Amino acid sequence: MKTIRISSIAEYFSYSEEYNFRNYISRGESLKYDAITASAFRPYNMYGKFFGANHLTELYNHVGNELTAMQKEHFLAFAQHNGLPTYLIDFTTSPLISLFFSCYSDDMSDTQPGYIYMINKNSLYGMDDMIVKNDYSGKANNPWMLERWVNQREYFDYDHSSFLYKYQEMVHSLIDLILFPKPDFYQSDLYKSIHMLCKRLKDKRYIASDEQGYVLAFDDSSFDKINVDILSFIGQIEEQFATHVTTIEDVIWEKRLSPEESWPKDWNDYNSLSYWRRNKMFEEPRFDMVWESVIKDLFEFAVSFVHVTSRPNFYLPYYGTYSPPNISGRVLTQNSIFICQLHYAKIFRENEPSPINLLLTQQIKPDITIEVLNKKKILKELDEVGINLKTIFGDYDSISKYLKNNFYYDAIENNDMEQHC
Repeated sequence: MKTIRISSIAEYFSYSEEYNFRNYISRGESLKYDAITASAFRPYNMYGKFFGANHLTELYNHVGNELTAMQKEHFLAFAQHNGLPTYLIDFTTSPLISLFFSCYSDDMSDTQPGYIYMINKNSLYGMDDMIVKNDYSGKANNPWMLERWVNQREYFDYDHSSFLYKYQEMVHSLIDLILFPKPDFYQSDLYKSIHMLCKRLKDKRYIASDEQGYVLAFDDSSFDKINVDILSFIGQIEEQFATHVTTIEDVIWEKRLSPEESWPKDWNDYNSLSYWRRNKMFEEPRFDMVWESVIKDLFEFAVSFVHVTSRPNFYLPYYGTYSPPNISGRVLTQNSIFICQLHYAKIFRENEPSPINLLLTQQIKPDITIEVLNKKKILKELDEVGINLKTIFGDYDSISKYLKNNFYYDAIENNDMEQHC
């Protein structure tokens, strides 16, 4: 990831020429936050809750009768633009729009740096055909999206070093899920053995890179090697379990089922050790194996270890995007594109009549981060080229706020000039 710093539009244009910003989507934030996170999930860290389909339905019941057919069809985008938290994250295809949002704040005394986060378009995967008004989260559920993603073979440049670098990052993030299980299990001897296997796989390097993450060299067969090692890793963990253990859940939660009970079918299909033994492991490494299944298996395997209070996240080397039509003027004036933050929100537990919420979210890692200084000066420069509240929102409230802000800025500037005369 590259990190650069600017304090004027001229510097921004200079970097745009160097890095070709047209190949990126971007997001501007006026403050530094811990992570790029969809608004639906931000309350979760504090209250253990997140916005879901019921909130979307409630908003629709209030306003649906007043909407156009297009707004109803793309109601998720409508809700996002009107302040309801969703799993969508606002990005733009216009570098100037993201520059504006990195500088603008309702707090006129704000002197903190702003930030622009850029993601290369070659990491994007369109999800437009899957986003409909009555499906809040199902299509952004991780296992479902992994299955769709991995079937798009022609989409990936397997032989490119940057893809392999990101693929290795993804594997490491999934291994990290195994490293943070239920606290009691964390203290067990079995976990210590599993921890050693996790560390051994994370220590392997399939590419050579410098401290900044720039790829220096990689082996053409590295992609096959990492996938074979993943299968071997799963197999070695499976061998750590006692032979009488039926599921991973039995080991982690130290519970047993009585003969008349059974695991929910979906959970058992993914986590039965006999299933792994029968379908996932091979006596000899197979270089013709479907790698897409390997990474999906690792994801499902890793989720088995996650404790519901651990607030885990993971990395994937792509981002699902949603580009709605012009349901409101803002979509057009802000050159809007959304990243759909993938998440896994349900997990089965023993003897529970329904799944338990588990918020496992996708990490959003920018390719370029720009620290923006001298924000008031840049806002004035942007206004001179027609980028302001009035033009990028266009509603009456924003036009009024634009006029009010200009009045205060002029008053403050004139007062400063008088004090220095």
